[in-house]
Amino acid sequence: KTTIETLIKQLSKVQIQDYEKQSKESVLSLIKSLKTQYETVKNDFEITQKKVLDFETEKNTISGSQQTLSEVLKDTQNVLFQSQNEIDGLLLNNNFESEKWVAEILKNTLDIDAERKAIEDFRNNLKNAQEQLQILRKDYENLTYDAEKHEAVLLKIVEISEKLNFQRKEEGRIDGLLKKAQEDLAKKTTLLNEQEKLEIREKHLADLGTLFRGNGFVDFVSSVHLQNLCNNANVRFHKMTRQQLHLELGDDNSFWVRDVLNGGRSRLLKTLSGGQKFQAALSLALALADNIHTLTESKHNFFFLDEGFGSLDRDSLQVVFETLKSLRKENRIVGVISHVEDLQQEIDRYLMVKNDEELGSVISIIN
Repeated sequence: KTTIETLIKQLSKVQIQDYEKQSKESVLSLIKSLKTQYETVKNDFEITQKKVLDFETEKNTISGSQQTLSEVLKDTQNVLFQSQNEIDGLLLNNNFESEKWVAEILKNTLDIDAERKAIEDFRNNLKNAQEQLQILRKDYENLTYDAEKHEAVLLKIVEISEKLNFQRKEEGRIDGLLKKAQEDLAKKTTLLNEQEKLEIREKHLADLGTLFRGNGFVDFVSSVHLQNLCNNANVRFHKMTRQQLHLELGDDNSFWVRDVLNGGRSRLLKTLSGGQKFQAALSLALALADNIHTLTESKHNFFFLDEGFGSLDRDSLQVVFETLKSLRKENRIVGVISHVEDLQQEIDRYLMVKNDEELGSVISIIN
């Protein structure tokens, strides 16, 4: 309303006399300026009118919110009043002086879980005690107290206590004896261990004494080397015999063979078949070559196999050649001398010797 009154006062009527002396251009310029002002005023009016509508909408919204908040406030006050009454009732029922006292208690650092456990334990103990009390009351409901019996029981307790003390003293004495016996047993065990070590040492000294008599030491060293040779030979001998035969060294340094698939029986090496003998000899030869190669630190390892293949069947021959081929990976060269024609299929390059009536022995290289 104030804006409307102000705008009415600002209105002025146009008098033609005021513009008679002015030029057309100035009047047109003034008209243009007034139109511009009019448009500005019109826009301001529309904006103001829109703001008024917005203010009305906002006013209605605020009024609705105010009413809602008033209702919420009223409900909250009711809840607060009820909560306060409930707090006052809880304080009274639990013997708390005031809320301030509860707040002071809550400021203390308490282990809630431990306190709850303690309370639960107390309740359980109380419950058990009450149940036990009821049982005792039920069991001794018809019994009466007898002073003489009570006195007799007390005397019996004293007598039992004296016996118990005596037994405890005996227990202590027996514990001492037991402790001493355990110490003596430990000493005996130590002495027996030392005795065993001394007996072993005596036996070793006796063995050394025996070894240094005559050729005993030489036989001992030979046995050690032959046993190592036998162990190394078994690596290939097991593979050739498909884990059936095992080389062993006898007491007189003779070679024995244990038949694993025939009850583990032992027999002399010379009892084997021709093919098995060749396999054993080849395994021992390869093991001996390994030993020599290690001792001499030689970079080359070359040896010949002269015959022996004729006694092998086709499967055994195949196993032997697979073993010989594997030696190539160990940088070894093996020369084979044989009349078995099947070997030609396994050897890529060889020398063939033929007898000629005119020329004699003729050597030809076969690739």
